[in-house]
Amino acid sequence: MKINFLHFGDIHLGNYQGKTEAGGINSRFLDFVKTFNETIDFAINTSIEFCLITGDIFKTKDPQPNELDAFAAGIKKLIDAKIKIIIVPGNHDIFLSEKLKHNLSVFKTLKLDNVFILDTPQIFDIGNVQIQSMPYQHRNILKLKDHEEVANYMEKNIEELYKTRDKNKPIIFAGHFSIKDSKYGTEQKTINRFAEPVISKNIFLNKEYLYVAMGHIHKHQRIMSNPPVYYSGSLNRIDFNESCEDKGFNIVRIDDNNVNIDFKKVNARKFLDLSFDLTKEENPEEKLLKIIEEKKDELKDSIVKLTVTLAESNKNFYVAKHITDFLNKYCYHIHGSCSPHVIEDESKNIKSEYSEYMNPFEALKLYADKNERIKSKEDFLKLGQEIINKVLISNK
Repeated sequence: MKINFLHFGDIHLGNYQGKTEAGGINSRFLDFVKTFNETIDFAINTSIEFCLITGDIFKTKDPQPNELDAFAAGIKKLIDAKIKIIIVPGNHDIFLSEKLKHNLSVFKTLKLDNVFILDTPQIFDIGNVQIQSMPYQHRNILKLKDHEEVANYMEKNIEELYKTRDKNKPIIFAGHFSIKDSKYGTEQKTINRFAEPVISKNIFLNKEYLYVAMGHIHKHQRIMSNPPVYYSGSLNRIDFNESCEDKGFNIVRIDDNNVNIDFKKVNARKFLDLSFDLTKEENPEEKLLKIIEEKKDELKDSIVKLTVTLAESNKNFYVAKHITDFLNKYCYHIHGSCSPHVIEDESKNIKSEYSEYMNPFEALKLYADKNERIKSKEDFLKLGQEIINKVLISNK
């Protein structure tokens, strides 16, 4: 028995912060289409029997025509190549009301050759292997009290459904949900893990799954080795929190009970998060322009977020527009503004240390001790004493 397939998901076709290309098309949408097509082309050019897509096809539950068309074009290429497509919907694909169709229902209604939408928990036979599915489950659709009840429902369903499998045929699991102890992709760090059902990985123990294909978490990772439980991760970087994560899909090759899994990276656009503390620079703009010039090869075709910290003393030697114009010569897009964060001058924070009982020279000395901008404190205090003496003489 030999089975070769691709596992990918969290495609998230949609509009993101970026440029607007000619005709009003969002440039970041084109980035997501590119990595999606890269995955499709790999499947066609390799001996792949089916693509197992584990949810979140689109960014939103109501995708725009361009987004639907881009996905349909990829599906059409797979159909023409006689590659089966199995899709398990994710939370971005399903409305919160059971009366509303999910965004993949049109593909199910059309009954396209070799396209199978597993939008309910089921065991589906595709010939040489059966697939047990668990799409994302919404609490309000199930009419359950809380997410703990949803998790209990899901675990019970997985157990009961597994018992109905054909024991003479290999089985693969495909789901879209959170598994306890998995590492969230950094894009999802703000998600409260208690705001959705979380399933124990123990649900997969002592079962004959050849492979467990998971979607929902954007960070590619292996959860277990036996059986092999994998999140394929997202196909592109959603924002700067994912700047350090590789993006791609899993190539799964099964020969009898031997399972070989390779992660194939896609050419997702590079994100660079640059931070510079220029508080002690006399000319921060000049310094930053020099740094950008040195990094021009690294910046090429990248989306850049720039964080600059200045001091009150040098903020007037920095013009954000000059940095933006210069940076745009090298990078693909600037995320946000090049405006700096200015920290308050330390000299403003010592007022509470002054006392009405200090004489003028003592106050001046305290100021000099706290102010690092004064290069020669001895000369400063000498000059200050002279000025104090003149003022005292003139007041007599």
